[in-house]
Amino acid sequence: MENFSEKPKRGRPRRLDPTAEALYRNLYPEHGARSLQNTIYLIEAFGWLKDETACAWLMEKTPQGEWKRRTLMQELGRFPDRETALEAALWVCERRPKVREGVIELRRLRLAHAGVEPQLAGDSDELMQVLAKAIDGYRKRYPKTPWADVLEALEALVTAVEERVS
Repeated sequence: MENFSEKPKRGRPRRLDPTAEALYRNLYPEHGARSLQNTIYLIEAFGWLKDETACAWLMEKTPQGEWKRRTLMQELGRFPDRETALEAALWVCERRPKVREGVIELRRLRLAHAGVEPQLAGDSDELMQVLAKAIDGYRKRYPKTPWADVLEALEALVTAVEERVS
């Protein structure tokens, strides 16, 4: 009789075998599981890119010795091999995007390389939820904002969008 009570494992798949992961856990005992994975990705990217002078921008550190572009480096460490990571790193260094924009584009590049088509278009329901959440966040920050001001801002946004579409 088969056991159907086993649940699939949640979260990101492990990148390392258990022995290597235990070694990193000993090196970084203060890190949780996600932080440890991100550190491993950072180390991987550094190993791939450290000798590339064109990637010096990614390697910059603060006066305290912290990586200035840690999140971008971690994302580059998720690439499957050095060649594709280097190609993506050169793109990042040439354009020098803001971190959030860089991460989004790096994920698109990595997924495209893996044969996964990224979803480039959302839908109106999802957009409405995002806008409503933004308004709620704004009103939490500025609770005395009258609803009339919210409606005025939305009307101005509609006008601006209509101008872009025309």
